[in-house]
Parts: sequence; structure tokens; C-alpha cells
Amino acid sequence: MAAVAGRAGWLFTYAADSASFTDVGEGSYRVSFAGGDEQFLAFTDRPDRDVMAVELESMLGVWPSLFASSVPNAVLIEQSAEGERDSVVVEVLDVSVVDSQLVMDVQVLAETPADRGLSMAGDAWEAIPESVGAIRMLIDGGQCGSCWDEAGRR
Repeated sequence: MAAVAGRAGWLFTYAADSASFTDVGEGSYRVSFAGGDEQFLAFTDRPDRDVMAVELESMLGVWPSLFASSVPNAVLIEQSAEGERDSVVVEVLDVSVVDSQLVMDVQVLAETPADRGLSMAGDAWEAIPESVGAIRMLIDGGQCGSCWDEAGRR
């Protein structure tokens, strides 16, 4: 990810105990996370290598600035109790917090399970499930030189 001069490129992670997927049509889903972290972990690529925790509400406040040029991609990674993993690559269209839990509207970036990318267990979901257990998310780069000042985090 190439950063704009003077603006660090930030990557983000988020984790939750579970998530439910509501099909809203045409490959789009509303993902509701339960038992989720109270913050995103944010970090920059080389050479800066900054790290910080960003509270959910603060992240929502800076989201439009971070991703002003285009919506971010993310990978949602399910981790089963048996240690098996599966994942799907999405575009994150919208974010909100409902009852203190993160909710995201996403668009799946492939038509078939085999094309959705990163099936770490070798068996991709036949379809997006209604719910999953432990889930992790990695969101690609966002850039905003003054976002953290706006969010009161830097």
C-alpha cells in the first residue's frame, strides 16, 4: 500500500466472539458482530510502524475521512472451535454501532466460494453462513493525516 506524502497509511484489525450475516441481496450482507472488541487495532506499514487502539465510536467518526477516496476491502476470517478457518473477502460499504456492537454492510468480492479467496481450511463456505463463531477482520489501508486529531486519539 503506497501512502500519500505526509499521510500514514493505516491498516486495521477487529475481533469478535461471533457474527451473524443477513442477506440484503445482490451479494451484499449486513454483518452484526457480537462480543466484539471495544476498539480497532490500527497500525501503519513501513517505515512508520505506528500502533494504536481506536475506540469504536472514534473509528466511526473518522471512517469517512479514512476511506474518502474508495471503500476499503476486508477479509473476514472465521476460526472454529476445532481450529479450522475459513474466510471471505469483501468491500466494506458502511459501518455503524448498534447496541454497543459493530455492524457492517459488505459486498462479497467473488461469485463462487472457490473464488472468494483465502479458504485456509481448504473447504470454502458453500454459501455465506447465517452465523459464525469467533471471527477476525483485517481491513486494508486508509489514509488521513488529521483523522486521529479529529478523533482525539493522537
